[in-house]
Amino acid sequence: MSLETPVGLRRFPVTKLCMVTGIVVPVVAALTETKYVFKATYDPFFKEYGQYYRYLTYQLSSVNETDVALIVLLFYQYRQLERLFGNEKYLSMLAMLIFYQGLATVSVHLLFNNLVGPWLGTQWNELASGAFGVVIGLFHFYKQYTPIVYEFDIVLGAPLWSQLFHKGVIRRFDNENKIMKVRLNDQFMVNVLVIILICNQGAWGPLQALVAWLSGLFLDIGILPGLDKWRVPFAHYMLFGEVKRLEVGSTSANTSASLGGNSVTQLANNSASSQLEEDNENDEPNDEPARPLGVQFLDAFRR
Repeated sequence: MSLETPVGLRRFPVTKLCMVTGIVVPVVAALTETKYVFKATYDPFFKEYGQYYRYLTYQLSSVNETDVALIVLLFYQYRQLERLFGNEKYLSMLAMLIFYQGLATVSVHLLFNNLVGPWLGTQWNELASGAFGVVIGLFHFYKQYTPIVYEFDIVLGAPLWSQLFHKGVIRRFDNENKIMKVRLNDQFMVNVLVIILICNQGAWGPLQALVAWLSGLFLDIGILPGLDKWRVPFAHYMLFGEVKRLEVGSTSANTSASLGGNSVTQLANNSASSQLEEDNENDEPNDEPARPLGVQFLDAFRR
């Protein structure tokens, strides 16, 4: 597979779906003033009101506009995963991440606030809304399966002894060891976006990110089942708007071709056998002996 990713989203329908959904749903929620539906706050929604349905809705949309931009950018950076795994498997991976990391996050959130939180005198109040957990879970797959194409160094600045060397104050200066440099690779943009997204969630962002990342890790190594076998039903129809009929058509075509090939072969064998019979009849010896050439020449004029 080529390392160059195709430009645009024409070949990445799942990525396109995630990006469009990640923009349209928050915009509609902001216009209709229903952003409160996607907030998952332990106090007062869970503790006082018992609105546990919010555990099912908090992943549908991001409440913070900065999170919307970061998540959309990360989905675009993850488009190479769709190219690697295929459209249907990538869609199934997203569905399983939504389920597994959502279940793990809700479990840890409730256990912490009911068992660990009272003992420590603290409370994990608000969950990061939107596709935060899915993006962090995909971050494991991105680091695991995306190769590093190139690296580069950033020179932060020359220290004092470098300036003294250039001015002639000192005579020796090891340029390779003294200059301050930072080595980065082509994945640094994704790393920076993930760090900003985690820091944007406040003090409890790293804990929720850890739960989501572990969910992606366990799904990848097989502790959480379904990655290799389960697929979203009618995924091809949802992505491309048509039923996958290629296998049926190819089967019928192969059957017709085999039947047609058998009939053609049978006709060819019949024609070949008839031709052989005619050749055998022509090759049978005549009763009358061969006449001389002179006699045949005179017979031609007599007729």
